[in-house]
Amino acid sequence: MDPLNKALKPLKEAARSFFRDDVRLRLRDGRVQFELEAPPPPGVVRAAVSDAERRERDLLQSIRLQLAEVLDELPLLRDDHKHLAFLEQALAVQGLSAIERAPPQALERALVQLEGLVSNWAPVGLATLRSKMAVTVRARRRANGDSTSAGD
Repeated sequence: MDPLNKALKPLKEAARSFFRDDVRLRLRDGRVQFELEAPPPPGVVRAAVSDAERRERDLLQSIRLQLAEVLDELPLLRDDHKHLAFLEQALAVQGLSAIERAPPQALERALVQLEGLVSNWAPVGLATLRSKMAVTVRARRRANGDSTSAGD
């Protein structure tokens, strides 16, 4: 090994560890410390995804696929139903939390648009999406002291 490679070896190993291993920041005695956690040995899988996380991921996938099918039925549906198209994109980025994060008026309008487009609520993804949207809209109305709502 030539002297340059020998001198740079610790730096190369540190860079390799930094990009390969998990980096954690810890605060100890008022000082920030970097800790590297080595990846598991080959063949060992990190903690498995919990059943609840797997079910939520599967539900989100079904909601997104079924909503996309509805919006793909006609070429201009996304243009005409902007609030619902917005929610579709937000679900792709934020997951199911997009429903709670959506602006109140946009969520209410998206719910009206969804209910206007869908007549068959048998697909679980669409029924769940409608339910989650309606529950969120109703909870927001109650929180704002508005007891009157269109669907009550």
